[in-house]
Amino acid sequence: MKEGKIMKKFILIALLIVSIILLSCAEKDAKTKEKDDTPPDLPAIDMEGKTFRIFTAGWWDYPPLLITDITSEGLNSEPINDAVYNRQIYLEDKYNIKIEQIDFPGEWGSSEKIITTVQANDDVYDLAFIRSMHFNSIATSDTIIDLTEITSMDVSRSWWDSNSYDSLSLRGKHYGICSDITMNDDLAVWCVFFNKDMVKNYGLENPYNLVKEGKWTYDKVFETGKLISKDLNSDGVMDKNDIFGIHHIQDSGSGIINCVGVNIGELDSAGNLVFTLDRENNMTKMLSIFTRLFDLDNVYNMHARNEGIRDGVMFSNGQALFDFNAVQVAPGLRMMEQDFGILPYPKYNEADVYMSSVSPMYLSIAVIPKTNRDIDNTGIIMEELAYQGYKNLRPAFYDKLLQGKVARDNESLEMLDYLFDNVVYDVGAMWNIANFTMDFISLVSSYDLNITSFIEARRGQIESDIEKIMEAVE
Repeated sequence: MKEGKIMKKFILIALLIVSIILLSCAEKDAKTKEKDDTPPDLPAIDMEGKTFRIFTAGWWDYPPLLITDITSEGLNSEPINDAVYNRQIYLEDKYNIKIEQIDFPGEWGSSEKIITTVQANDDVYDLAFIRSMHFNSIATSDTIIDLTEITSMDVSRSWWDSNSYDSLSLRGKHYGICSDITMNDDLAVWCVFFNKDMVKNYGLENPYNLVKEGKWTYDKVFETGKLISKDLNSDGVMDKNDIFGIHHIQDSGSGIINCVGVNIGELDSAGNLVFTLDRENNMTKMLSIFTRLFDLDNVYNMHARNEGIRDGVMFSNGQALFDFNAVQVAPGLRMMEQDFGILPYPKYNEADVYMSSVSPMYLSIAVIPKTNRDIDNTGIIMEELAYQGYKNLRPAFYDKLLQGKVARDNESLEMLDYLFDNVVYDVGAMWNIANFTMDFISLVSSYDLNITSFIEARRGQIESDIEKIMEAVE
């Protein structure tokens, strides 16, 4: 009898242990992004030597944001270049095509170039990458294809960003997408750089641990930043000659709010565009964050200060603990003498989840011009380009560039997963409602806390723009 009780206890303990293990695994799985790496099942096609023309738009002739990973002239031992060249040759041999990149030197005028060729019924481009700043003008001009027509694209796969696909849609029609065809869209992801030497010298809490423990919040950021700010030359003025807890660019304002769930616009259940910035909870969050962001003794906005400081200089000089910026700045920091790390943007509360967002100005979006007369085969080429990019180009970008050359420790590598595994898109910013993409930058640089008046002054334009956008979709 006694042995039977012992056996029952043993069984119960064993079951309990198994349950704990299974629960632990389930929790881990719930936090891990599911990835489907199975190659796409694409039909074998012969495109008879067709030239597949890809239009790309630069960004203010700014080298870090030039799209250079579509085609390559040959191998040169640079990991990204070689991955691009190998993908290009693979597709050209497999599908009997010639891939050509037609690069527009700047971004201004790029959308007009697409619109003009389509309105002239000129089949010039098979695929185009445009900047988010001009997505509205192209999508509402009836010049690009609804991507739901491309049956060979499986946007649920790992090489497509399904969040971008949904955010660039209205009423079930999808006009653009981000993918692993190019890594340029990843350069538009907002991130925070921090000075590791300053953390150590000032005896501050390890930001990596704060992120992993869920304690990386705006309260913590501003609280820590105040411990660093110092009037170095004791002239009574906090300017470019001093040290600040936080440095940021004016563009980062949208990322600062998006990462806490505040969006200019969202989609309702029917897929209609709805202005949401003025919701009470959003207004509360913005006022709380901006009140501290506009503290001139602790925060340096390089654009608003207008003291001739270039992007990244204050941080690389060791004059800022935190730099709210974007991934595209990372390669430029490789020569920085002091050690730095990379973090996601903070949460609002500890109970929230980390979210990364993208610049609504220079994000690179793939669209298909309506003059494309071979959309079935275009879909196959795009699927193959994206898959091969995911398989070979992304590792070259992520591992060789970011992890191997920029991030200087293993913990920064872990932070990159926080950045790229949960990217969200502000629908209102992507569609640039009432020019909020630019006007919001003006708000951040003007240090204006009267956000209600800022919105009300644009109320008529907001309603008019949304109506025009929805009419254009119909």
